[in-house]
Amino acid sequence: MSRLGQKFRAAREAKGWTVEQIARDTRISAVYLQALEDGNESAFPAPIFYRSFIRQYAQVLDVPETEYQQEVERSAADEQLHAPPLLPTHFSAKRYDVPPMPTGPRLSREEVRRWALRLAGLALVVVGCSGVYEAWRKWPAGQTMPGWLKWSSNANSPQPKPAPPQPEQASSVTPASNENPAEGEVQVTLQAKELTWVEAFSGSRRIYIGLLQPGETKTLESADRIRIHIGNAGGIEIRHNGKSIPQPGSRGQVLTMDFTLSDHAIIRPPPKADADKS
Repeated sequence: MSRLGQKFRAAREAKGWTVEQIARDTRISAVYLQALEDGNESAFPAPIFYRSFIRQYAQVLDVPETEYQQEVERSAADEQLHAPPLLPTHFSAKRYDVPPMPTGPRLSREEVRRWALRLAGLALVVVGCSGVYEAWRKWPAGQTMPGWLKWSSNANSPQPKPAPPQPEQASSVTPASNENPAEGEVQVTLQAKELTWVEAFSGSRRIYIGLLQPGETKTLESADRIRIHIGNAGGIEIRHNGKSIPQPGSRGQVLTMDFTLSDHAIIRPPPKADADKS
């Protein structure tokens, strides 16, 4: 048993909890929680799950970050050292030939002069309107107003009060979401049925990590490939490029999936012991 696993077990027993109780609350398989306490890193399908479950288990048990940060950093360094090569792609990237943006002809001196006259005329109109307004506003009360100012006298007349707004009727029509991805892009939509941990990458760049609440929807897009680590395969529904795909696994199952423009696949199934238990 590792030193960190001993601290996890001592913290759990001090709270009077069992591994099965924590597994039900966190939606993490009891097999993985037991592996954390035993220091069995090989029981996890990928190092990323090992590190993530360490953080989640520590938060549940109130174990300080200083107690597990060294183990997390060691696991990340080992993964970088033994990282496998990227999977080969079986499709070619599209190229688009975009013509250069056309540029208009330069303005001649005559055209510049015309534009200057237009702007000068506009400025005169603005100044004239402002002068008429000021004359009307400062005209002495009781004196006869000339006809060219009477047009604005209606501005001081009382205006009818607008009718109170009527309450809007609730609409029974739910707008449809746009699930059509842009041409040449991969789109994956995740809808959680239960609390589910998700981490997604586009190439080597992480584009999302977090816990999806029941009923929450998350849409991910990439121009090439999306790889998703799922912590509760039975608690999530997946649509790939607008089409629903079969349930990827069972409740509490941990797996990794790859999505491309034309295909999707499970590339890291869970350990056999966990699969038999499900």
